[in-house]
Amino acid sequence: MTLSDASVLVRLDRDGPDSPGSLAALEGIPPQAMSTTLAAPEQRGLVSRAVDPSEGRRAVDDNQAGRPARWWPIGDQ
Repeated sequence: MTLSDASVLVRLDRDGPDSPGSLAALEGIPPQAMSTTLAAPEQRGLVSRAVDPSEGRRAVDDNQAGRPARWWPIGDQ
């Protein structure tokens, strides 16, 4: 897990679902970079992407399985 992965997981756990664009702005990275950042945690089942039915825009949320992720060591794992 990278530092960027952990940062996004902690942010989602603390603040709840958010859009990839908003997460990118909060992390100070381009939206395209956030897509890359979200790919690994999504493949591991730590986050999921869906369309927010109330707003019709994409949203990202941490999955229950992702909650312990904030305690995982940072680095390649």
